[in-house]
Amino acid sequence: MQLIPHPIKILCQFKLGDLGIDESKVDFSTVSLQSDKYVCFRDEHDYFTSLYVVYGEKYTEVCYLKNLKTCKFALMNPSLKIIAIIGKQNLEIWDLQTKTPRRYFDIINNPLIFYKWIDINNILILTYEGMLLSWNIENNEVKHMFKLKYNFYNCEISDILIDSRCEWFLIIEPHITKASIFFHLFFKKKIGMKLSSMMLLCNIHQQKTELYSAVTACFLHFKPNANAEPCTLLCILRCDSFYNCVIQIENLSKHGCSFVKKAISFSFPHGRRDDFPVAMQANDKYGILFVMTSYGYLHVFDVNESICLYEGIFTNSPIVSSTAYMHSGIVCVNDKGHILTAVVDEKEIISCLCIALKNKSTVLKFARRCNFPGAEGLFACEFWELCNNGEYYKAAELAAIIHMDALATEKIIEHLQTVKMEKGERNPVFLYFKRRLENGQLNDFESFKLCELVLQRKRKNLVKNWMKANKAIKFCYVALKNWAICSKNMTTIWHGQRIYEPVAILRLNAIECLAEKYQLNSAALTGNRNCTKHDYISVFQQTVTNQNVESSQLLKCDL
Repeated sequence: MQLIPHPIKILCQFKLGDLGIDESKVDFSTVSLQSDKYVCFRDEHDYFTSLYVVYGEKYTEVCYLKNLKTCKFALMNPSLKIIAIIGKQNLEIWDLQTKTPRRYFDIINNPLIFYKWIDINNILILTYEGMLLSWNIENNEVKHMFKLKYNFYNCEISDILIDSRCEWFLIIEPHITKASIFFHLFFKKKIGMKLSSMMLLCNIHQQKTELYSAVTACFLHFKPNANAEPCTLLCILRCDSFYNCVIQIENLSKHGCSFVKKAISFSFPHGRRDDFPVAMQANDKYGILFVMTSYGYLHVFDVNESICLYEGIFTNSPIVSSTAYMHSGIVCVNDKGHILTAVVDEKEIISCLCIALKNKSTVLKFARRCNFPGAEGLFACEFWELCNNGEYYKAAELAAIIHMDALATEKIIEHLQTVKMEKGERNPVFLYFKRRLENGQLNDFESFKLCELVLQRKRKNLVKNWMKANKAIKFCYVALKNWAICSKNMTTIWHGQRIYEPVAILRLNAIECLAEKYQLNSAALTGNRNCTKHDYISVFQQTVTNQNVESSQLLKCDL
């Protein structure tokens, strides 16, 4: 029986109970999850603490750190097998491979309230006096980053969010307690604003702060298209009333792409009136938000179009901790100790959205921005509609950024080539190739057609430049390996000429490019596999000589 496709793949990767861990001990204070590489569980038993670190592709590998005398909290490095532990007098850095401590940070003279890894070498530390410090574990250097106007002696910090540029910090003080969640779930009482947290937004460079009140929040680095410069968005989820929620999105960047402040409103269905959001994670790759609720549901929102892409059950138990997963989803741990992942299914999401959403233009925009496959039919209809309306440049722009099979690509290029433009206007096929080169490498057919157009106009230097940049190199290397392919293709281009002349141009450029990269074996292979022998050794020697002459001239200029 064939499974019904879903836009989001949800899997249970591992169960902490398989390690003999008591499920009743799994909560916010015993589980830490900063990156998708490691899940850390802290178990206290008989005045000693044991740490279990689960890792691996499917979280099936485990390493231990047992019989610690004092361990109030533990947080794994995002990438390395080292862990930061709060001991009795120090913040300690332990190597899990040797099971020995490496560094110490004195917390007696610098009492900390919260810490978090900034990157693999630096830890962010928030002290009770309101100092944000950066501790480098390699050289043991401590830098003062920011002095807050507030002190945190009577506060509890649940998390500090850091954007990828380390420019913005969001300090979150929790107002959601276990007692309030228990009271809400079992007595069905509206606790309203008690679910909100106080959040302090800090800008390190501008040395300014701003206070927010929200349920949860996250940073998102958003790109409206592949060529745009990303901007930093702050996404804040508020519950204006008990049934209605709003995600407010604002642009924090002065530079980068423009983004108009937006608000995404949503509410829970009748059967889940008592549900409420507990966590939110951003996905920079697709520009989407994952919102998890207390009833274990998952909502996925597109930031650009302000629509809900997916809504479904994620887990039957409350979420304890969550983070981004493999650039395309999220990983969570629930209070049963289950490690769950939710990943965007790139092959199925567009076909599922075409069925679920009535607005096809919204699906088209989402597929175009994320470059998802599955919308070929929608794109084809729009492409031919634009062509019928005479909007060939828009049609070329559309065709350049979408997934198409080889046959469809060939038809599109051939159609754009045959378009008759007015005098002085360029053929739209050149715009197509320009956008394709900006977005990445060309496939074999595109490389061949582009070389055809360029060599017909006697612009062989352009081909050489593309080879150096690995843009149109596929056809030149692949086709030159097979003389029959070249003969068949080139015969249709240069009528009345000797077939090997254009091939010789491509071969010579390919050998020169390889020689400039000092890839002598590849240059020899390219020369030997063609119909005419070429002295690739002399080309290589001449290239080296030219480079030496250029270097000598530059040196003389500097002197």
